[in-house]
Amino acid sequence: MFRKHGLDAHVVLVSGSPRNVQSLIAGNFDYTMAGVTPLIRARLGGADPVILAAIANYSTQKIMVAPLAKIHKVEDLRGKIVGVTQYGSEGDTFLRIALKSVDLRPDMDVTIFQTGGGTNTVQALAAGKIHAGATGGANALQARRFGASEIASGADMKVLALAGTLATTRRRIARDRYEVMNFMRAFVEAIHFFKTNRAASIRIMQKFMAGLPREIVEPLYEETRDILPALPLPMKEAIQAVFDRETDAKARALQPADVADSSFLQEIEKSGFLKELYKSPGR
Repeated sequence: MFRKHGLDAHVVLVSGSPRNVQSLIAGNFDYTMAGVTPLIRARLGGADPVILAAIANYSTQKIMVAPLAKIHKVEDLRGKIVGVTQYGSEGDTFLRIALKSVDLRPDMDVTIFQTGGGTNTVQALAAGKIHAGATGGANALQARRFGASEIASGADMKVLALAGTLATTRRRIARDRYEVMNFMRAFVEAIHFFKTNRAASIRIMQKFMAGLPREIVEPLYEETRDILPALPLPMKEAIQAVFDRETDAKARALQPADVADSSFLQEIEKSGFLKELYKSPGR
């Protein structure tokens, strides 16, 4: 898809949104998919990340509990250990929101443990090293396989947030806006392919998800396809909600336009590119 739009792309897997953002700011990556919280914190720290798109405008994270933990609701997490990939990750952010919603104090009433990665969170749950874990996507489905259950989800709680955030830097846009536009066209066309080519998309997912079995990948595909918008515009309300949750007072002075640039997606929509893509039914 990238070659079709004149780009030579190399995809690198990095666990944890804070690491992804650090690599983007350092210039090791040109684009990254990362959690919105570390992107905004990098902006507050003087860096120049900018959000181009978001797969969802609410948290897609879930809190999964170990089979024998005897935890049935978020309130039951008092005195327990809950795993997240890293502090500041999407899972960590959602967990803290969920805990505060039932008057539990993160890091005081509940121990938050960094596992280092989504797969590590699932493994720690399975081994009984943690009582619960904040995770999503394939990792949440993997956790279900060994009997873990869900006690909270960002979707059910209607937690406004940006999920699956695509970002680059202001530097890159200033240096080569044409390239960024081509990247965004490829991104939008890749979404179209995913939504309209079920069998091929599942095969690609299996390839890039360390050979996860089809019984996990298929429901993950269905879940992702259903929430994935044809035009992944980041909502101003979702960005503002992230600002409002920030403890850094400087966040309150930010406007959504300070951290997001929707002009590429808006231009794609106005050009008729999106309408042309969805003319023909997929396979």
